[in-house]
Amino acid sequence: MAQLIYTTAGDKVNAGCLFFKYNGIISYAFNSADSTGRVTNGRTMVLDEIIRQHAGKDFVLDFESPMIDQIDHFYASFGARQVKYLALRRNALPLYVRLIRNVRMKIYRAFFSSGVAEEV
Repeated sequence: MAQLIYTTAGDKVNAGCLFFKYNGIISYAFNSADSTGRVTNGRTMVLDEIIRQHAGKDFVLDFESPMIDQIDHFYASFGARQVKYLALRRNALPLYVRLIRNVRMKIYRAFFSSGVAEEV
């Protein structure tokens, strides 16, 4: 089941978050905010609302966020803790394609990467 919660200013939506609920887990899938939503902390209000709706119930809120210090600190303010997930990855591309891809990624990271997130 999906749930979309949003905030408004007047009759205009300014921030919103999309959650998926399954098997006792609420996954924080997507968020967005315009400049008004950012200034008024609309996404924070939405997170507060989803926590209030499920407080005292047997649910886990999974923020599904990248490991970036600023984001970790923000989610920790809601009582979040880091959990490591294991993942399997298989690359069935031919060797020459993998080599070309690896060289391309090294060049990209050297010249264009912002350092905010990286491919794993």
